Amino acid sequence: YFRRHRGVVFHRAMAKTTSEAVNQILGAAIVGTGAFFVLRGMFEQAAIGLILFDAKKNERLCNPRVVEMLGYSAEEMKHGNLNAYSFPDEQKITEQLVQQMHRGEIDKFNQEKRYIRKDGGIIWTSLTMSLQRNKSGGTELLIAALEDITSRKRAEKQLEGQTRILSKLAADAEQPELLRDIALFAEELWPTAR
Repeated sequence: YFRRHRGVVFHRAMAKTTSEAVNQILGAAIVGTGAFFVLRGMFEQAAIGLILFDAKKNERLCNPRVVEMLGYSAEEMKHGNLNAYSFPDEQKITEQLVQQMHRGEIDKFNQEKRYIRKDGGIIWTSLTMSLQRNKSGGTELLIAALEDITSRKRAEKQLEGQTRILSKLAADAEQPELLRDIALFAEELWPTAR
């Protein structure tokens, strides 16, 4: 069941959970006002992935972009640990940064990290996390923003390969490794070139 408000289409199931999350962030005063619908529309239609983690309920609310990026349904991600979807060698760093936020040592952090999609593919993201504290200073809500930087990482890798080849060309154009590296680099750029 879908509903339209001011040109924005909302799914009824998501509207309820989004309402609760926005309610927690800004308080009950705005529910039912134009600001509420604008915030909900921003959350649901954002070009980056947004995740709200309710510390009290141990629940996670993901916008459609996160679902698209990682391939897991919103329901699958509701109670799962986002860090569990990332590369094992990057999990500890993220956990340490989150703990520093909880202790008040940092307000937010940004980390480039890889996630393993449900289909087994890899996606590079720029993860920014911050938290909202309750009146007693405890964690009320963790807020995460995920930007897909996979294309940029591929471009960086290609540039590294080009630099490596050009360095070898400058050193000695007669080396057999150079031809091998050129062939490998061409295969990376144009996989169907064989």
